[in-house]
Amino acid sequence: MISDSFTIIAHRGASGTEPENTLRAFRHAAKLGCKWIECDVRMTKDSVPVIIHDAMVNRTTDGRGSVSRSTYYVLRRLDAGKGEKIPSLKEVLVSATRNQIRLVLEIKDPRALKPTLHLVRANGRSPVPLIISSFFTATLLRAKKLLPSLMTALIIERPSTHWIRAAKRARADMVHIFARLATKEKIARAHDAGLKVWAWTMNTKNEALKLKKIGADGIFTDELRQLISLT
Repeated sequence: MISDSFTIIAHRGASGTEPENTLRAFRHAAKLGCKWIECDVRMTKDSVPVIIHDAMVNRTTDGRGSVSRSTYYVLRRLDAGKGEKIPSLKEVLVSATRNQIRLVLEIKDPRALKPTLHLVRANGRSPVPLIISSFFTATLLRAKKLLPSLMTALIIERPSTHWIRAAKRARADMVHIFARLATKEKIARAHDAGLKVWAWTMNTKNEALKLKKIGADGIFTDELRQLISLT
């Protein structure tokens, strides 16, 4: 499912030019030729998986308050930028299938995992190719238990001597590593352990080319228009 060539992943969609984590941002990423989109999954008060990064709606919408303490109906009344709404995961899966886009779904709220996988399985006989990512090994282990064929990624944010061991313990297929932590040696060690390496978040061509040169398999970017040509 993952190409051997260098992969560009649209971080929260084409978020450099469109409202992040919205259908508009995802459509624009597809229009630019991007094959992979990363987005964040949280759960509403009434158990609807929705796409939003922060635990609070304050930064990315015209509203205030907690995602987990709001109903889906209340969240849908908010403006997420340029008239866009906070999308449900179901909407995103349908849109991704229509536009032949692959998804990286970062599970921000562990409660969202099971409903997410239920929607993935219910999305048709040939569900959209995707990766489940998380900072937490327990979330990834549960994902593999619920859907063994699923590809998963452990997100690495802080320096650690045990990150490869943690990824293997989580039965992850890859690591998504904070770009400042990515070195040639670390990437080589991950490859030796059978792990693909995608780095986040790179927004200049020089930075991206450096990661490509030292062996990274892909990068997440907000500046998709500038970097999509590197694939």
